[in-house]
Amino acid sequence: IYFSFFLPLQVHFFNSFFYKQLVAKGYDGVKRWTKKVDLFSKWLLLIPIHLEIHWSLIAVTMATKTISYYDSQGIVFRHTTNNIMKYLQSEAREKKQAAFQKGWKIAIIKVADPRLFMLLKCLSPGMVEAHHINL
Repeated sequence: IYFSFFLPLQVHFFNSFFYKQLVAKGYDGVKRWTKKVDLFSKWLLLIPIHLEIHWSLIAVTMATKTISYYDSQGIVFRHTTNNIMKYLQSEAREKKQAAFQKGWKIAIIKVADPRLFMLLKCLSPGMVEAHHINL
């Protein structure tokens, strides 16, 4: 993947605290995080998931309404994709985006390539300034 100058217009990176806050406080606890962002105009959403000592990544392709769960160990935490789907449906209701309130698909993908998880480090707080990442 090569990220260029149009990255902020096409991709939204959530930080590593987003998912934890979503689980702890629900949609109301995170809805202000995208107050100035139209997620539904983006091509891709990237959501790092940190569960204790394990990292995974959720990538949401908005055009196809596909939530992809990437994990290097093949561990499936199905509740994480369900939580993100519920979040996106709530966000669609809040922002009156009827087309995104239903029809979501979930894909679980085992990734043996550790370079994907190096990307997660770039998404961590203080390191979001990465402009070029080649996988």
